Amino acid sequence: MRHALLFTTCIASTISSTEAQEAPSESNSPDDSLAPTTIIAESPDIETTTSPYGKILSPITEIPRSIDIITRKQFEERGALNVQDSLGYTAGVFAGPFGFDTRLDDSKIRGINPLNFQDGFQSHFRFYNTTRPEIYGTESVEVIKGASSILYGQGALGGIVNTISKLPQETAQREINLQYGSHDRRQAAFDFTGPIGESGNFFYRLVGLVRESGTQVDWVNDDALMLMPSITWKPSDDTSLTLLASFQDNNGGSSIQFYDAADPQIASVNIDSDDFFGQPGWDKYDSKQSAFSLFFDHKINDIFSFNTNARYSQGSVDYRYVQALPSSLTGSFGLPNPQAGSLYGATYRDESSSDIWSVNSSIVADFTTGNLEHKAVFGIDYVEAVTDSNRPTSELGTDLRGYNVLWGGTPFFSLPQTINFADPAYDLSISDLPYDQRISQRITQVGLRLSDVIKHKNWIFSLGARYDTVDQKHDRNYDIAGLPLDKSSSDSAFSFDGGVMYQFSNGITPYYSYSEAFEAQDVDFTTGKSFDPRTGRQHEIGLKYRPSNSNTLLTFAMFDIEESNRLVSANGVSNTPVDASYQGAELEIQHRWHDFYFQGALTLMQTETGDEWSSDPTIGDKLPNIPDQQASAWVTYAPEAGKLENFRSGLGIRYIGETYSPSNSLNTDDQTLVDAMIGYRIGDIDLQLNATNLFDKEYVAGYSEGATGQGQFWGSRRFVNLSATYHF
Repeated sequence: MRHALLFTTCIASTISSTEAQEAPSESNSPDDSLAPTTIIAESPDIETTTSPYGKILSPITEIPRSIDIITRKQFEERGALNVQDSLGYTAGVFAGPFGFDTRLDDSKIRGINPLNFQDGFQSHFRFYNTTRPEIYGTESVEVIKGASSILYGQGALGGIVNTISKLPQETAQREINLQYGSHDRRQAAFDFTGPIGESGNFFYRLVGLVRESGTQVDWVNDDALMLMPSITWKPSDDTSLTLLASFQDNNGGSSIQFYDAADPQIASVNIDSDDFFGQPGWDKYDSKQSAFSLFFDHKINDIFSFNTNARYSQGSVDYRYVQALPSSLTGSFGLPNPQAGSLYGATYRDESSSDIWSVNSSIVADFTTGNLEHKAVFGIDYVEAVTDSNRPTSELGTDLRGYNVLWGGTPFFSLPQTINFADPAYDLSISDLPYDQRISQRITQVGLRLSDVIKHKNWIFSLGARYDTVDQKHDRNYDIAGLPLDKSSSDSAFSFDGGVMYQFSNGITPYYSYSEAFEAQDVDFTTGKSFDPRTGRQHEIGLKYRPSNSNTLLTFAMFDIEESNRLVSANGVSNTPVDASYQGAELEIQHRWHDFYFQGALTLMQTETGDEWSSDPTIGDKLPNIPDQQASAWVTYAPEAGKLENFRSGLGIRYIGETYSPSNSLNTDDQTLVDAMIGYRIGDIDLQLNATNLFDKEYVAGYSEGATGQGQFWGSRRFVNLSATYHF
C-alpha cells in the first residue's frame, strides 16, 4: 500500500509540472485556491458531474469518497454490449465474476456485490424477475464505491451501480444505428431527441431497438425489443418535469451451463465454452419489463430547491434449464451410475415477477453562516417491492418416473433422462406440469436522511445521517416439515457517514471518509429463522488530482471494510453468519494529451473471513471470486485536424488476477485480455469496428461449490461487432 501511495504522488507531481508548463500561471492565494462549485472538464472524455437524478449533488472532485462516471462515449468506444461490459476498465470493480452471462449484469465493487440502480431507483430485488437494462438506452453509468446506506438506504454495502437513462435534450439530435457482429448478432436502433414546437418549453426523446442474436453458447440466443419514450416540460429555468416510459422484451436462454465440472463421470470429456447441455426449444430465459418514471425539480428561491422522483416498474421472467445431477447424488435415488461420459438430468422451472414502487423527495438548501458555505439536504424515500416465484411440484421424465429432488426443501427439480456430455443428443422428453408452488416476498422500506456539505476556504466537510425501517413479509402456499406458511420481520437502523477534504491550489485534494451500511436479510424457510441484518463499516483515505482548466483527473484511494453477518454455507449448514474484511488500494487516471486520450486503472485487494471459521474446510481464508490484483489501460487516438481528422482507433488491455472458489481448493488462472477499436466518419455516417478479447482467449472466470457440485463459469470469448450510425 505504501508503494502505491508513493507511486500516486509521483504521478500527480509529474502531471502537475506538465500542466504548469502548458497552462498560464494562476494566483496561489488562499481565497483563489478553492475549487468552484461545478467543474466542467475541457475534455469530453472526462466527466466529473453526476446525474441530477441520483443523490450526489456535488462534483465528484468535491466528494470525500471514490466515485466513477463512465460516459456513453467511453463505453461505446470500447464496444460494450451491456452494463457489465461497461465496467471492465473501472478501478475497484470486477466485472463479470461469473463470466459470460445472458441473464443479468454482475459485478463486485471492492469485493462485494453492489446494488443495481437505474436513475436513482433500485431496479432489482431478489433474482431473475426482471430484465437487465439495454446499454443503448443508457446515457452514463455511475459507480459509487463502498458502504452507501446514507444515500440509498439498506443493502448498499459494496456500493452502487447506477445507470442513467437517455432523457430529452434541448438540442435536436437524431441517429439510426445498425450493428452486425459475431454469432450472427443483428441489431437496429434509433435515438431521436430535441424540442417540440417553437415554445422552447417542451422536449422529447424516443429511443428503441430490435435485436436478433446468437451467443458464444450453442442454442442460446440474446434477442431483444426495447422502446423508451420520454418528454420534458420546462416552463422556466427554475422548474422542469420529465416523464419516462420504458418497455423491454428479451428472449434467450441461460449461457451458464449447470454441471459439476469435477464429476468423475465426465472427467474424460473435453468440455468447451460453447457447449450446451440443455434441451433446445425448452430451455429459456425470457424476461419482460414495463416502467414509468417521473422526475420533478423546482428552485423555490435563491436558497431552497425541491425535487421528487417516482417510478413504478413491473417485471417478469420465465426461466427453465436442464441441470446435470452429480454422480455423487445418484445413489440417493437408488439409481445406477450412468455410462461414462453421461450424467442424469434434472429440470428447473420458475416463473417469477416483481412489482416495485419507489418515491424519493428532497429539499436542498444552499446558504451561508458566517464564512461557511452549506449545501444541506433533507430527504425521504419510500420503496415497496413485491416479488413472486412460481414452481411446479414435480416434472416426470419418461425413463425415471417419480423421483423428485428436494433442494432447500423446495421440490422444483425432477429427473428426466441422461445427458451425454461427449455427444449431446438433445432428445430429452420433458413434461410441463402446472405451477402449483408459490413463494412471495414483500419488502417495504422508509428512509429519512439529512446531510450537509460545508466549505470553508480550502476545506470541505461532509456529514450525513440516515434512519431506515425495513419490513418484510414472506409467505408460501406449501408446507415444509411443519414450518409456518408465512413469516414477517422488521428491522431498523441508523447510518452515518462523514468526510473531510483539503483542496490545494495545484489541484491535489487529499481526503478521509467514514461510512456505514446495513442490509435486512431474507428469512430462511428451511428453518423458519430470521437473520440479523448484514452490516458494514468503511474507512477510506485518498487523494484526487484535478487541476483547473486541465484534461487530467487522477484518483487514489485506500480502504478498509469490515462486514458482519455475511451468510455462507459453513460446517455443512447453509446460511451461517460470518464476519469478513476487505482491504485494498485503487489508482485511476484519465488524461488527454493532444489527439490521445488515456485511461488507466490499478486495483489491489486483500480479503479474509473471520478467525472463528479458519478450521472449516468449506470456507477459505480468501473470499470467493475476487481477484487480488487487476489492472487495465485504454488509449484512444482521434486526430482533430489533418488528413486523419475523421479517423479514430483505440486499444485496451485488461489484466485479471486469479480468483478462488468458496473453499479455496480451486483457483482460476490470471488472464490478460486485449480489446481494440477502429472507426471512421464519412459525412453524417459513422462507422466503427470493435473486437473484445481480440485473441479469443478461452478461460474460466470463476467457480462455485454446492449441493450440485463444482460450477465452472466461462469468460467471454472474442466478439467482433461492426456498427454504422447515421446522424441527421
